[in-house]
Amino acid sequence: MLGTEMRTMIIVSVAALTACAGQPSNPPAHYAPEATTAALAAAGAAPSDPLAERLAAAKKLGYTVVNTDGELLYCRSDLKTGSHVQKETTCLTAAQLDHLHDQSRLDLQNYLKPNMPPK
Repeated sequence: MLGTEMRTMIIVSVAALTACAGQPSNPPAHYAPEATTAALAAAGAAPSDPLAERLAAAKKLGYTVVNTDGELLYCRSDLKTGSHVQKETTCLTAAQLDHLHDQSRLDLQNYLKPNMPPK
């Protein structure tokens, strides 16, 4: 039987691998999160608006919103593996971000589900 420390380590590892599963991309040519936030405010994005909720949740996770050719991308810079200086920027569309969130949730649920022995 696994101890709680081992379970915690496995859960953290699964979450980290799932988070790293997105395809890395180069940062967009023009980076203007302020303009995107201003555009959302000008559009009248209410707090109950799904777009505003997604934006708030993405900011909590360390993503910044970038407008590339009219498409909103959620970008995040992480340190490259083995480096304390170089960063790698990953940009995801809203659909990719939702898919990543759903997949992480399902992976965690499947891991935590007790494995019943066959009858």
